[in-house]
Amino acid sequence: MTAATEPGEPTPAPTRAPTSAPAPSEADTPWRRLDVRMVWVDALWALVSFIPAVLVWVLYGVDAGWGLYLGVGMVLVSGVGAATRDFVRWLRTRYRITPDHVELRTGLFVRSHRAVRRDRIRAVDISAKLRHRLAGLRLVVIGAGQQGAADAAFEIDAVSPDTARRLRQELLGAGEADAGADPGPARPGRTPESDVQELARFHWSWVVLNVVGIWMFLVPLILLGIGYIVSWLLGLGPLVNGWIAAGYGLVTRHGLPAVLAGVAVLGLFGLFSFAALFVSEHWRYRLFRGTTARGTALRSSQGLLKTREVSRDDHRLRGVEIIEPLRWRWLGAGEVGVVSTGLAEDSWEESSASTILPCAPIGQARRVAAAALQGDRPLEAALAAHPRAALRRRLLWAALASLGAAAAVWALGAAVAPVPAWLGPALLPVLLPAALLRAWLAYRAMAYTVTGGYLVTRSGVMPRHLAALKCKAISGLTLRQSLLQRRLGLASVEMSTAAGYQVYGCTDVGVERAGWLLATVGPGIVAPFLKRSDPGDGPGPLGEGGARGGTRTFADRRRSQIMSAARAVAADTGAERVRRTEVAARAGISERVIGHYFPDAQDLVTPVPTKAAE
Repeated sequence: MTAATEPGEPTPAPTRAPTSAPAPSEADTPWRRLDVRMVWVDALWALVSFIPAVLVWVLYGVDAGWGLYLGVGMVLVSGVGAATRDFVRWLRTRYRITPDHVELRTGLFVRSHRAVRRDRIRAVDISAKLRHRLAGLRLVVIGAGQQGAADAAFEIDAVSPDTARRLRQELLGAGEADAGADPGPARPGRTPESDVQELARFHWSWVVLNVVGIWMFLVPLILLGIGYIVSWLLGLGPLVNGWIAAGYGLVTRHGLPAVLAGVAVLGLFGLFSFAALFVSEHWRYRLFRGTTARGTALRSSQGLLKTREVSRDDHRLRGVEIIEPLRWRWLGAGEVGVVSTGLAEDSWEESSASTILPCAPIGQARRVAAAALQGDRPLEAALAAHPRAALRRRLLWAALASLGAAAAVWALGAAVAPVPAWLGPALLPVLLPAALLRAWLAYRAMAYTVTGGYLVTRSGVMPRHLAALKCKAISGLTLRQSLLQRRLGLASVEMSTAAGYQVYGCTDVGVERAGWLLATVGPGIVAPFLKRSDPGDGPGPLGEGGARGGTRTFADRRRSQIMSAARAVAADTGAERVRRTEVAARAGISERVIGHYFPDAQDLVTPVPTKAAE
């Protein structure tokens, strides 16, 4: 007979005693260190930082200008400082995985000890920058929902690839198909793993769709400005000024053809630069669904110089979204993201973990969205248009905004001499048509429906968002009406959820349709607020009896729902193993809702609610 262990923990060796061995306590769990190879990587990085100083000494001797020495000194200090910091971090960082927590200790002068409950961990991502890949190391990012400081993601930088995969298996219970190894190209007729469903793979047509845009001209201009400043720091200013003078001479002699040639050169430079960046980030991109100990998960792996692996549990998915910026709509393309809990947002370094398909042909984007929902196709349903009153409201606000901007410029011109007063009225013929056109396009983009248990909304002009959200994932409803909306017979409905943007809405729908939306997507939420003729006669809106005059508040029903779910979880796992995560999954609500009604998690365990207590 062996001791019971948490999922992912190694099974203890059998003992001679016939009785089960006690589970190891957290104090007995050993601390682990980062991989020692990161020290050698840091040492190499420090040596590389000396290269600019050596080149300056060889090329310029001791007569180099102060600007050149300043630039080289900054590079040297940055390289040596980063290497020293990482070496100290390796010396002072320890982590461990206990049966209940993930703990991380780090810091030299200010010691930090963080602990996150394992049942709050939502994602474990594995990535590797170029220096990590060269040293055979991986960066592990552990996320716990990122809803507050206590849940913020923390990094284990760096460990070996095998250790990174074992950590993910320990924390997420991943099976062999979710082990994290890059399976490489699939052969015809078979998949790299027997239980993996491939949904998408990198295609070269994506490159054109993702690099064409105004930024392919603006970014080269920004880089040229930065390069000009750096050239003066390196003492190359006179040489660069000579190049600028030669270019100006070409424009003076040849006129418009020279300008067009310069724009073409900038565009080509931007095109190839963006293409290189996109290929570097999405090289060998692969999206597939694999099995885990918790069920199934959407997995993606990508990267050339920096690799990244992201896992998204299917049981946390609440919907999908297709994003279509204006230029992508013209090209017939869109980006696919999932509406899920516990995923990190995008940053300047990398895209959001919720993105499962970069900009691709819209047909492929819709197929991937349907596959993410395991065959459901709510995004293909016919959408209902908003009433014409919604267009009138937008046109009115567009006209008022244009008049307000023109009046502000006129007033500024009347008060400040350098600004001509006539500029305000002159801008009005430009601002008003543009604002009215945008208002009309915004109205044309607005649509909604409820189909197959999903709320589907479409909105936006420059980026148009088509989102499908599971109705059972909606935890709150808000009905809003401004004075103008009341006058026009309109209302706005907002649906709150713990996933994605956390608020999805239908703005400016008819009042009757707003009531229909509320009753359709959240009947259990709306029922306590419905009117009835005799509150003390008969059952309530959800079928409860009239023990308290026939009315039970929504809070009473929500507490009853949570307590019933806690009893069910306790019956399956035992009272001592009841967790908010399991109760939330059983009740079909978010952990945040449970925390609102039961701030202390122990209230769900001691005592476990009983029917008599309820």
